[in-house]
Amino acid sequence: MALLDGLSRSATVTAMDESTVFIIQRNDFLDLLKNHPEVSISLLQELTQRLRAAGMKIKALSLKDAEGKVATVLLQLADDVGRIKKGVVEIEKLPYQHELANMAGTSRETISRTLHSFAKKGLVEMESSLLRIMDYEKFKELYG
Repeated sequence: MALLDGLSRSATVTAMDESTVFIIQRNDFLDLLKNHPEVSISLLQELTQRLRAAGMKIKALSLKDAEGKVATVLLQLADDVGRIKKGVVEIEKLPYQHELANMAGTSRETISRTLHSFAKKGLVEMESSLLRIMDYEKFKELYG
């Protein structure tokens, strides 16, 4: 966003693994867009997809109860980083509960209570930082 509008970005990021950081100056980026319109088109398509997803997430989080908010976050993680095998989605390196709470707009206690409720119902299994959605399609029907 800062590359496009020149303003600072309010978000922060923390690397979970060893990472290589790439820096591009705004002027170089704008020159790239001017000289390669296909990059601009691809960027606009990606931004549109992200804006649509953000709108859907905002709607879901604002209209749902706490359980629905937590489920929405789990579905988003499943779509973004989950691996599906025979209908079971595994989310490795599940964010910490306080991070999930921030994502869902709830408290850490609500995350804990809801995850345990999902596990009791057989919807999810948890092992340390691994979460399995046992029947992704069913979970999506219930909470999507």
